[in-house]
Amino acid sequence: MNAINYFKSIGFIVMSETRDFILFRYTLDWMPYWNGYLYFYKSDGSYGMNNCWTPEPNEEVMKGIEMLKEEYGVK
Repeated sequence: MNAINYFKSIGFIVMSETRDFILFRYTLDWMPYWNGYLYFYKSDGSYGMNNCWTPEPNEEVMKGIEMLKEEYGVK
């Protein structure tokens, strides 16, 4: 399974993808009332989650981030 399909399997929707950037929208089961965004830069592997109540990424999210980094060859 590639990283984007993995994120879809844990409840994320791809909102936008460009040559250097992927933006996901999500509702996470561990905070079901909370919607937010996860962004990932393909060039350097930087990422973030944003909303006014930003949680720490959980294990599932971190696994997906590592998959994205591996797919795009960033450390």
